[in-house]
Amino acid sequence: MNSSLINQDETPVQALNLPEPATSKSTFMFVQVGTSEDGHRVVRYSYIPDRKKDRFLSFTDGYEGYVMTDGLIGYNSLSKHLNCWVHAQRNFKKILKVNKKASGALKFIGIINKLYEIEKKTRKQYQDRDEFLKMRKERCATVFFQLKDTMDERRSQYTPKSPMGVAIAYLYTYWESLIRYVECYEATPDNNIAENAIRPFVVGRKNWLFTNTETGAKSSAGYYSLIETAKANGVNVSDYLWHCLSEASKCKTDEDWDRLLPWAMDVDLVSEIKQVKASVKLNPLRKTPYLFREPSK
Repeated sequence: MNSSLINQDETPVQALNLPEPATSKSTFMFVQVGTSEDGHRVVRYSYIPDRKKDRFLSFTDGYEGYVMTDGLIGYNSLSKHLNCWVHAQRNFKKILKVNKKASGALKFIGIINKLYEIEKKTRKQYQDRDEFLKMRKERCATVFFQLKDTMDERRSQYTPKSPMGVAIAYLYTYWESLIRYVECYEATPDNNIAENAIRPFVVGRKNWLFTNTETGAKSSAGYYSLIETAKANGVNVSDYLWHCLSEASKCKTDEDWDRLLPWAMDVDLVSEIKQVKASVKLNPLRKTPYLFREPSK
């Protein structure tokens, strides 16, 4: 919540046993990515039972920075909403899959790609925050004008429900949130930060397919938050989980929990834990397998 920018995305997750009465049969894993004032990347997963407007807005209630998402109409009520240009291009690219020579789609994609060229060139040229913001805004303004002019010119050439009509209507619907990213230094034209953060969950879902209960989904969200935040900060995930599992039971205050954040990991302590584990030797005379059981009550 201290970030200048929060990137958000969501993906479906199938929960087999939902509580009654379930508000929706479609449930989702929701991810938010931000950067703290001291430069640490935070990746937060949350399980959500639906994609209602109020549900999404609750995650940024009181937040004063920019929020970048994909194209969901419910987000348009955010005062500093940014929309992803990758999604804006998607409908045009669908047209090219059917007809690679579709001149209208090629025209729009060509103009939008100029924004990425400007982003790359300007970030390389200007290290100062204010100079970068000024130059990016000036350079992108020309492209925005060209794109808007093309939208106005081509809109009447296509029926509203045609593929090109739908693609152009998307630009009109989200226009203000699409062009607003130039105001935020941390923002780029796309929402790839959130897309990359949620990809491990999407890839894993191809193997495990579903979750049994909402409780299991919420637990998954907790572990994914820990693991992906560790990865985002260059921390060894295995060592970090050892650290959390060995120290969490001792935490009593907020300061204790803060010391379990990935960037605060006690590397020496983890090394000691691993050495203890490595020094343990199994009894060579034991013939029955080792079993983990719950403590007797």
